[in-house]
Amino acid sequence: MATLQQLDMNILLWIQEHLRVDALTPFWRAVTFLGNGGWFWIVLCVLLICFGKTRKTGVTAALSLLSGFLITNLLIKNAVARPRPFDTYTQIIPLITRPKDYSFPSGHTCASFAVALVCLRMLPGKWGILAVVLAGMIAFSRLYLGVHYPGDVLAGFLVVIPAEMIAKYRNRMINIHPSLIPAFCGTGFYGLKVHEKALERGVKVAGATVHFVDEGTDTGPIILQKAVEVEQGDTPEVLQRRVMEQAEWRILPRAIDLIANGKVKVEGHRVTIES
Repeated sequence: MATLQQLDMNILLWIQEHLRVDALTPFWRAVTFLGNGGWFWIVLCVLLICFGKTRKTGVTAALSLLSGFLITNLLIKNAVARPRPFDTYTQIIPLITRPKDYSFPSGHTCASFAVALVCLRMLPGKWGILAVVLAGMIAFSRLYLGVHYPGDVLAGFLVVIPAEMIAKYRNRMINIHPSLIPAFCGTGFYGLKVHEKALERGVKVAGATVHFVDEGTDTGPIILQKAVEVEQGDTPEVLQRRVMEQAEWRILPRAIDLIANGKVKVEGHRVTIES
């Protein structure tokens, strides 16, 4: 079974080989420019705040944008430290200036959906839909231009997923966490911090968990788990890599396959897998 990393790369290569058209490249560069530094969404928030009828929407969107930036750009990116696709695979050819920060998750996607989903919930008629469409285009532009993996873009969206959407799509969205839940999970446990705490505690076994997303942090029904042995002399970085290769990149594709084939059943907080 292909690992998640391989799946990410294969999707990018497919986009590069089958969807890239020279005539469309300037268009997608312009689309991605709208997400640079979140400037377009910042301007939109300011405009919404300037008018009484939309002031509440503007303030809510601005707070969502700020929280998304803090979580994505200042916390998760530096904790996970995933290299850009073109830094790992020479086959991936970026079509814009190579970003120098880390790849996971996509800041463009997070900022775009942080504002767009607020607009969808709080603005009347077509305006919220247009905002979501634009956010989706900005997210896709990052793939088209070869500067993000699909997993980066998906994670950028999940950072700002609203409670209303979780409720609407109950047990239809999944997440992967780099520990054997309920150990080393919840608020504050993400990326390298999980492995730092595991080693501080002196655990002998680490691992990863795929679970459904609910309103809590790492509290949804557990689908799959896989254990990974902790070895003498492990550093957080070494353990993180082993957990990715031996657990995360294996059980996430398997969970997706099981769900796609209708073999996962949820009753309350328990998951059963049909053979």
